[in-house]
Amino acid sequence: MVIYLVGFMGCGKSTLGKPLAHKLLYDFVDMDSYIEDIEGLKISEIFEIKGEPYFRQLEREALEQLSERHNIVVSTGGGVAAFDGNIEYMNSKGLSIYLKMNSGTLLSRLAHSSTERPIFAGKSRDEMAEIIDRMLAEREPFYNRASIIIDGMDIKVYDIIDKIKESELWLRE
Repeated sequence: MVIYLVGFMGCGKSTLGKPLAHKLLYDFVDMDSYIEDIEGLKISEIFEIKGEPYFRQLEREALEQLSERHNIVVSTGGGVAAFDGNIEYMNSKGLSIYLKMNSGTLLSRLAHSSTERPIFAGKSRDEMAEIIDRMLAEREPFYNRASIIIDGMDIKVYDIIDKIKESELWLRE
């Protein structure tokens, strides 16, 4: 089975994905890192040099490649679910899990994150809040189409495993 973790940047997809994969005895792939390895460029450089449409095509190609694997947890990029019918594709190929988090918590996490996020470079906290609110409003309708929606606040890996094992897809495996 392929398990896709979806949600806004900073919601914990990679942080939770690694131990989730470990507990399930699955492989783990961070989609952004996967794309960076293939392209030999950071995501920010891909956006800057080749543009967003090119990046979104890379995401779709990576999604298709990773969907051919078995027993894998994929931490998707924050925008993957919102483009090109990708959430429907993920749902057809495996189990998508939305790690839902409110904008205030996301702001707090992203403001204190050591991960480079070009979209927030040089932005004040208020500007960051506006960006998060706008992008979350645009993307959440897609995130909400995930197979499973989990409140990301204080979530533990075992809580995710319980939800996965309750799913119809898991029961068919």
